[in-house]
Amino acid sequence: LGFLLLSGLFVTSNYETLRDMNTTVTASATAQKLSRLITALQRERGASGVFLGSGGKSMADQMAQLRKDSDVSIEAVRGLSAQGNIPLSDAIRALEGVAATRVHVDQLSISGVDSGTRYTGIVNTLIGYTHSLEASVNNATVIHALSARNQFIEMKERAGRERVLLGL
Repeated sequence: LGFLLLSGLFVTSNYETLRDMNTTVTASATAQKLSRLITALQRERGASGVFLGSGGKSMADQMAQLRKDSDVSIEAVRGLSAQGNIPLSDAIRALEGVAATRVHVDQLSISGVDSGTRYTGIVNTLIGYTHSLEASVNNATVIHALSARNQFIEMKERAGRERVLLGL
């Protein structure tokens, strides 16, 4: 009976470790894909601002490639949601605004400020989600790494917003 009890405790402990490691791997992969998406949307935001500011004369060719890069990253994040490992519903809802914003940018029917505001809202939603990933991890080293990544993402976002303002 003692052996079975110790074996049961050992198996339970190992199962918890396995579950924690799976959560850590999932959170790390998600953070990496979200980071790529945030960077792609930041670039698209900048190009859209220049495009709108120039009345459609600048950045039209570059925007096509930047949008393609964003679309690849968006599909990667949607793929994470389809796996069902993590609840990404708020992030996916925010990404639905990208297509509408693109239409308005293409038609020159919004200002650079409005475009920047829309992209910034989407990016901030994604950044908020990356912060929530820290809470799902138990490994201190991984938490510190995710925190450092989040701080770097926030720093890039602040710099991006400053570039948008300077561009306007």
